[in-house]
Amino acid sequence: MTSNHRAAPPTGPVVPSVAEAAGALASAVDRLADAERAICDAVLALSATVGTGVCETVEGLPPDLLLANLCRQISSDRSTILTAADVLRSLPTVTGLWQDGQLSWGQVRNICRKASRLRVADRGVLDRRIAATVDEVDAYGPDGLLDAVDRAVWDLEDNARAERAEERREQADFLSLQARLDGGMKVYGEYGPGPRSAKISNALLDAAPPIDADTTRGQRLAIGLERLAEEHLAGGPSRTAKPLLNVLVDLSQVSTNAAGTVDLHVDGPLATLTARTVEALTEDADLRVTLMDGARPLATSRKRHAPAVPRDVQRAVALRDRGDRMPGSRAPIAWTDVHHTHERAKGGDHHPDRLVSLRSRWHQHLHRRGWSNHLDPATGVFTIRRDGRTYRSLPKGTPLRPDPGPAAGPDPPGDPPTDPFGDPLPF
Repeated sequence: MTSNHRAAPPTGPVVPSVAEAAGALASAVDRLADAERAICDAVLALSATVGTGVCETVEGLPPDLLLANLCRQISSDRSTILTAADVLRSLPTVTGLWQDGQLSWGQVRNICRKASRLRVADRGVLDRRIAATVDEVDAYGPDGLLDAVDRAVWDLEDNARAERAEERREQADFLSLQARLDGGMKVYGEYGPGPRSAKISNALLDAAPPIDADTTRGQRLAIGLERLAEEHLAGGPSRTAKPLLNVLVDLSQVSTNAAGTVDLHVDGPLATLTARTVEALTEDADLRVTLMDGARPLATSRKRHAPAVPRDVQRAVALRDRGDRMPGSRAPIAWTDVHHTHERAKGGDHHPDRLVSLRSRWHQHLHRRGWSNHLDPATGVFTIRRDGRTYRSLPKGTPLRPDPGPAAGPDPPGDPPTDPFGDPLPF
C-alpha cells in the first residue's frame, strides 16, 4: 500500500559540507579585506581635505555634518574617522603600514586616538619608533601593538600629566555590593594598577581552588573571595598583606613616565607604572627578580631532564613571556602552563630556550592541527607555521624600539672638510 503522506522536511539547521564551509570562510575573509581597503581609501581621502575648507566650499557643510547627513554616520563614528584623518598626516609610517595591509582599521583608529593627545612633534617621535619596530609589527599581535603604542605615548606625555592620570585611576577605586531580590548579591568594582590591585589579584588566585574541567575561572575567583572572607571572620592572620609582584623594568627603555609594568594576572595589557609608583611598590610589596640577558632568563636550574619542570625555570619562563604566547592570544600568564617546543619524547628538555607559556587548549591544537613551532631565545619571538602560513608573537608588554631620531639628510654642498692644518682629510 502506497502512502499519500509526504516525508516531513528535516528539522534543525542544515550543516554545510566542508567544501561549502571553506568557500564561505574564504568569502568572509575576502569581503573583510575589501572593507578594510575601502575604509583606508576613504579615510586617507578625507585626510587630504580636512582643514582645507574644500568640503565647506563644495558641499556647503563642514566634514562632520557631511558625514552625518550624506553617509548616515553616527557621532562617535564621525569623530573617530575625522580624528584619524587629521592625525594620520603626522604619522606617515602608520599610513604606509595601513595601505600595505599590515595594520587594520581597528589598530589605526586606536593609534590615532592615542596620538591625538600628543603635540605634532611628539607624533613624529611616535611614528619613528613604530618605523624602527616595523619588522616586528606582526609579532606584537593586534592588541599587543596597541599596548606598546600606549606605553610610548606615556613616554612622550608630560610627566606631571602622567602622574595625575595615575592618581585619578587610584582615586577611582571602588567596590559595589548590590543585593538581589532572591537573597543573592551582585559584586562589581574597579581598581587601578597599584599595590591594592596586586593584593586582591594575588590573594584571590592563591585562595582559589585548582583548575578543573567543572569550574570556570570566574567561579574559582568567587570561591577564593569566599575563602578569604571565612578566614577573616574566623580570626585569621592579622598582619598586613604584602603582595608578591613581578615588576618588569626594562633598563634599555627606562623613561621618566613609563618606568615599568606590573603583571596583575588578569586579561588585558600589563599595567604601566610611573617611576614614583615603582618606587612605592618597593616599600609595599615583596618583589621577585630574575636576571635577563635580553629575552633570555639567566641563572635557572641545571635540572634539564627532571621529571617535571623545576620551579625556578617555570618562574623565569613566566617572567620572560608575561602571558600566553599563542599569536593573537591575550590570556594572562596565570592562565597558562609551561610547554615544550621540542617534545620530551623527541629529545626536548627543560632549558628555558625550549619552553614557552601556552594555554593547554592551544598546546593541544598545535599538535593536532600540524603546526610547527619555534622560539628564538635571542629576541623572544615565538613562531608557528603551517601550510605556508607563519604567525609570530613577542612577549607581552614588549615596548616599541627607541626613537632613532630624524633621518639625516644629504650633506650641504661645499668644500671637503680639512684638518686643523688646512690639508684635506683622507676620505
